[in-house]
Amino acid sequence: MGRIDCAYAIRPLLRSASKCGDSAVCLPGEDTCFLALTDVLGHGEQARDVAAQAERFFLRHSSEDLLSVINGLHRCLAGTRGAVSSICRLNIKTGVLAYTGVGNVAMKLAGRQSIQLVTSDGVIGYGPIHPRVREQRIQPGTTLLLYSDGVSEHISFLECPGILHRSADEIANRVLDRFGTNSDDASCIVLKYLR
Repeated sequence: MGRIDCAYAIRPLLRSASKCGDSAVCLPGEDTCFLALTDVLGHGEQARDVAAQAERFFLRHSSEDLLSVINGLHRCLAGTRGAVSSICRLNIKTGVLAYTGVGNVAMKLAGRQSIQLVTSDGVIGYGPIHPRVREQRIQPGTTLLLYSDGVSEHISFLECPGILHRSADEIANRVLDRFGTNSDDASCIVLKYLR
């Protein structure tokens, strides 16, 4: 049976958490771990209000199947400025990762496996969306990263030797320090699937 180490880091563009449109939810349990990273369109207090609305929704509905969760979030955020979000649930015992998302919140496996996980186009809370749940078995020694577009799309761990051997908290903070942009809120969730 695997073990996990999970953490996240958020860096607001406007240097105030009350004005950050990115939000992260990590809910580890005995058998599963639910993750959600959301990036609300824009910045400021109104973006933070929508991000907080998404967080509350995930806390209430994280145990539901992922398609119900992402479609429910779409209904919950209808009439807001909209957001993009990726969500996933890891079965800690089997290593099976179920995931879905709408928009450009990236999901990537690194370490023993190097795979870019694909989500659907669109904006949550605005227009039609067509999410699809996919599964990927991950091997112990693999690190899962979810990150917003405030982080460079092309993360290269060759520029940070040994980073994947660090704790999830250290990795998340290092990703923001090294690959975060200066033009947007930035956020990263890291889940290490351990032996």
